[in-house]
Amino acid sequence: MIGQGARVLPCHQRGKCDKAGDITLYAPWGDLSIFYKPFQRSRGLVRLGAFDGPIDVLVRDGDFPVRIELAD
Repeated sequence: MIGQGARVLPCHQRGKCDKAGDITLYAPWGDLSIFYKPFQRSRGLVRLGAFDGPIDVLVRDGDFPVRIELAD
């Protein structure tokens, strides 16, 4: 799952994104992604957080709206 994200982020979380449910920004392109299965670590990924529900609700074909909010 990919979408456009912010351009300026702290780098302390770079490269630590490799689990299903990780919400990341791919810094070189500015793309937002949520991993639905484990992935290899990449220096270009910046971890923003993690999906806190069952990830299977996001694994489906076609376009659909998604809203991401900051948790308390």
